[in-house]
Amino acid sequence: ARLAAAGATAAEPLDGLLCGRFRITKTLADGTFSRIALVEDRLFPHWRRRVAVKVLAAGFREVGRREAAVLALLQGARGLAIPEFFGAHESGPHYVIAMEACGPSLGELVKTSGPLGERDVRRVSSQLAAALAYCGAKRVIHADIKPENVLCARPVLGVDAEVRLIDFGNAIRPSEAVRYYDDFEIQSLGYRAPEVLAGVPFGYAIDMFSLGVVLVEAALGRALLRPARADRGAARAAIEAALGPFPAARFAGARFVVDDLGSAPAPADDGDR
Repeated sequence: ARLAAAGATAAEPLDGLLCGRFRITKTLADGTFSRIALVEDRLFPHWRRRVAVKVLAAGFREVGRREAAVLALLQGARGLAIPEFFGAHESGPHYVIAMEACGPSLGELVKTSGPLGERDVRRVSSQLAAALAYCGAKRVIHADIKPENVLCARPVLGVDAEVRLIDFGNAIRPSEAVRYYDDFEIQSLGYRAPEVLAGVPFGYAIDMFSLGVVLVEAALGRALLRPARADRGAARAAIEAALGPFPAARFAGARFVVDDLGSAPAPADDGDR
């Protein structure tokens, strides 16, 4: 499915959604929920920063608003792996976000160039860990860390390797986690933390688990967790095959663990900490 199928029409080309300010030079991604394009800023034609616009499909304006709000909140921390945010606006049923344009995703880079060396893994891990620490200070849980959401700030990594953590459309506050305690459907399945899979209260640590999986995969050059099926049980089995059984004490009362340890979990008690 493409953006057109999700709401844009032939009479509503992407150029028409950009308020006449940006000229599209290249389409970077074209998916079900959004389209991302590399653009030239007509208002500041000599501006040397690379700009990308993300156009959310009709019906996803709230996701766009949330992502823009989180990006705005996270601005001001120089040197961190957070993309620069240049603004956002509504255009009919769509939401448009302008941000720093980056190179290929970490997943694409590993697929085409092979596993990262130790030096690059260290650099990427330190940058992303610092970004997550800053998110924590701002009371933000990213909740969807995966190789596709880590972009290279330059086409290749090296001595001056820089990455950016993107796609904050699913980000939540710690106090909002309770909203997911009915089905625990949060995070991409192959990077879903054990507490989310099991169904117990969760917080910032779920991002650290996902980051760990991403880094190991970058070093190995292959997927670490390979669920046999796209379901919670298979994902848990994949984690246990790699790391061992879930600790019984930590997951007592887990909603989705079939054992005699108890019933559904109680809400988290960490609020917005």
